[in-house]
Amino acid sequence: MKFFLKIAAAAALLVLAGCAELGIRSGVSAQTASAMRKVAVASVLGPTFHGVLQGTTVFGNASYAEDVSAWQIDAEAVRTASEVLGRGAGRTVMPIATPLPAGDVARAVSVARSMGADSLVVVRPTPFDNDRLYAAGYGYFRKSVLGIERDCIYSLFTVEVHDLASGKRVAWEWGFAPMSGIPCSGQEQKIPWQPQFALYSAEQREQLREAVTQIVRTNVETGVRRLGL
Repeated sequence: MKFFLKIAAAAALLVLAGCAELGIRSGVSAQTASAMRKVAVASVLGPTFHGVLQGTTVFGNASYAEDVSAWQIDAEAVRTASEVLGRGAGRTVMPIATPLPAGDVARAVSVARSMGADSLVVVRPTPFDNDRLYAAGYGYFRKSVLGIERDCIYSLFTVEVHDLASGKRVAWEWGFAPMSGIPCSGQEQKIPWQPQFALYSAEQREQLREAVTQIVRTNVETGVRRLGL
């Protein structure tokens, strides 16, 4: 019995974290939140749209990546986080409008310090250890296994808080509900998954842009709120 309890506890911890690199996720303490007066906001999701197919075997898996810089997903993420953070009293929000390299949190920290901020809230693409098939960032995931099919637009990232005086990450949270086990939007997709981005029509690409923008905005707000900010 004790063995099974230990297994259950270990599984629960894995779900709670979902990313060994970051450790157990946690919100912002009241003390830390009260000290956050000048908050820089950045996103380093990057301009890459990921198409991912999970087949019945590894031989059926496929993926591609496409530059969609024109969609300005990072700008949307920064705008959303800034709107949520701006509702806090006594807090100055400082959006970082300069495009940053994908995944480069260190660069975001450097820019935030140069702006005179005391803390940084950054949206970062982060792999989900519970399901490595999803590419960190955002895209279109299709699962076709033994006749079971699922299509979804997804976003996969964490929202982190960095104290700029100490240089330490003090809190982080997923931008989706990790207990669900998947970072999908949950909405039925009417656009058929394509093995190449070029196969989508202009109309379909616009629909994909709208869907990705919506799920990123929704999940950024979710992540910021879960942090307690």
